[in-house]
Amino acid sequence: LEEKQHADLLKIEEFPIDKKMDKLVMLLKDRPWVLIDEIFLGETKKRGVITCFMALLELLKIGKLLARQDQDKREIRIYLNPENKDKDYHNLIKQQEEQENGK
Repeated sequence: LEEKQHADLLKIEEFPIDKKMDKLVMLLKDRPWVLIDEIFLGETKKRGVITCFMALLELLKIGKLLARQDQDKREIRIYLNPENKDKDYHNLIKQQEEQENGK
């Protein structure tokens, strides 16, 4: 193969986690909650699903989102945390990092 064709074949599609975090926050912008399955709608690639899941975990870790399951074997609902609803998640990540570093 020509060099350019070879490079195109090896090009890896990127799935930036911050884009997926934006997607999750936007899903909840005008809704009180979403089902966890809705987070993965539109994701057709394995890496996209994995990145969405990682974004969800990060947003839960920093307290931007909350997850609730009312009963065993029922759906999991994802909510914006009322305490951090209006806070930018980038600032929450920075605060979390500062706490972990003892600042």
